[in-house]
Amino acid sequence: MASSGRRTTLDQRYDIDGEDDPRGLYTSQPRQLLSQLYATGQDPNYYVETGLLAVQGLRAGDIEAQIPEVTPLIYAERIFDLKRNGQVSASVSGVGLFRDEAQLLPTQDLSQDAARATGSVDWGNQYIVGPGVVVEPFGLVRADYYSLDDGQGGGATNISRTLGLGGVTASWPLVRRGENVDIVVEPIAMAAYGTEDANDPRIPNEDAILFEADESNIFRPQAIGHYDLWEGGARTALGVNASATFNNGVEISGVVGRRWRSEPDPSFSDLSNLSEEESDYVAGAKLDLGRSFSTGARVRFNDEFDFERIDANMTADVWRVRANARYFRIADNPSGVEDEGILWTGQFEVTDRWSAIIRQQRNLTEAKDIRLSAGIAYQDDCSWFALTYERYGATDRTLGPSDSIKFEFVLTGLGGVREDTFD
Repeated sequence: MASSGRRTTLDQRYDIDGEDDPRGLYTSQPRQLLSQLYATGQDPNYYVETGLLAVQGLRAGDIEAQIPEVTPLIYAERIFDLKRNGQVSASVSGVGLFRDEAQLLPTQDLSQDAARATGSVDWGNQYIVGPGVVVEPFGLVRADYYSLDDGQGGGATNISRTLGLGGVTASWPLVRRGENVDIVVEPIAMAAYGTEDANDPRIPNEDAILFEADESNIFRPQAIGHYDLWEGGARTALGVNASATFNNGVEISGVVGRRWRSEPDPSFSDLSNLSEEESDYVAGAKLDLGRSFSTGARVRFNDEFDFERIDANMTADVWRVRANARYFRIADNPSGVEDEGILWTGQFEVTDRWSAIIRQQRNLTEAKDIRLSAGIAYQDDCSWFALTYERYGATDRTLGPSDSIKFEFVLTGLGGVREDTFD
């Protein structure tokens, strides 16, 4: 049954927040309620976790029978320190996804029940050579076993594959210490080769649908950290990481890089930034002035400097003004259309107790406010309350644009929380 009607819009109808807040080991997609039972164990050399997950969809289009139950999810890892010979990690993992009826995934794969078991061993070491060049060779061997049922009456299909990866990463941290500022510039290079043609079209991509190669993973030998997709063939990445730290606490940092592959892989979508022989450039930058002001941005752009993605944020706390903002623009989202928006909040302290507050969430693509509110707030040592006017502009099934007056009251000493916290 599709998740529609009053039951699945009650969170928005009565402005119930927090459904996306993390409450355990695992997190879900926005507006999907997650129930989880899990256990973990660890010491300095091993880690293990296991869990059972169930999800209830609140979004338009969510069909309960097509949302999988995860029974179970298992991961265990053991580290072996070989001293000068490096470090070996051995791990096993497994997952079972079971649905009441088959689901057509965004990748156009059809899946009802899917189970995977994986065992892997990887090795890595680090050497300092010449004038301080850091050389890190690595290797990995992995075996996957899948049992898949697309729900079309043909029964389960069993698939196995063995994968290998080897290569080296090199970086050269160049440090200049000054009287007022310390500067670090670090060129980075990576080269690796992995098993080719390992993406079996019968294996549905369920764990990396929204994966995107960015500045956080562009230099990794295997950029994608999931299991269903594998980056095969030869690849290399080049870039530079830099930072400047001033004596007064101000810090500026940035990174830029790009990845090349021996051949394109149609198993990866354009969103992944790994489908072609050359990735787009990815970069990130941050300016931190301490509590008073910080800002950062992450971008992805092509050879023509057309930006495929921009994600920027800012926080400020100056005098009696506190504010934070996030802006994003995606040239092509998973639905294939441009997506641009901004979310910002502001607070002006009229007195030590009273403040004027404002919040806006706006869809810039459609030139429409999703949520706009303004009002006053009061806070002392024991309590906080706010009186705001709110305009809700989105449409979701039985809910349409609406206006409301909200009154919120929290006894802070009892651990209460509120939607917008500036402390």
